[in-house]
Amino acid sequence: MRCREAPSRWCCLANAFAMALDIPIQEVFESVGHDGSEIIWKNLPEPFNRRSFHIQEMIAMCRRKFNLYVTEYQAAYALSPTGYDVDPYVTHNFEVMERMIARESHNGVLTGLSGKMPHAVAWDGYEKMIYDAGGRYRIEHFSIQSFWCFSR
Repeated sequence: MRCREAPSRWCCLANAFAMALDIPIQEVFESVGHDGSEIIWKNLPEPFNRRSFHIQEMIAMCRRKFNLYVTEYQAAYALSPTGYDVDPYVTHNFEVMERMIARESHNGVLTGLSGKMPHAVAWDGYEKMIYDAGGRYRIEHFSIQSFWCFSR
């Protein structure tokens, strides 16, 4: 796995998948059929005004092109017995996720927060390192919301 600079601020998800799959980001763009640059929300500032990418586009690309399954593991999830009419019970799964990530040797993508900004990074399950446009770093420096685990 190699760190690669994203071509734009709205491409972190596509770039994380490209790094985790060890393919050029242009291949991701071609596979999903766009580069995420279309301005959809004209009243929002950059990069939030852009189409960007949806996780389902990445999942479909992985399955179709690489025969990989992408499974989401959430760091925190909510349960509600009847839907939206009651306060949900929130379960924090951080310890379970950390143990799973530390034990398993699966590559994938982590989504969460970098500072206060939503972000996506590649996860090397063999080296136990995050790969980002700015370099490699340890998992403690990223606030995980979901781990998108690759498997065959």
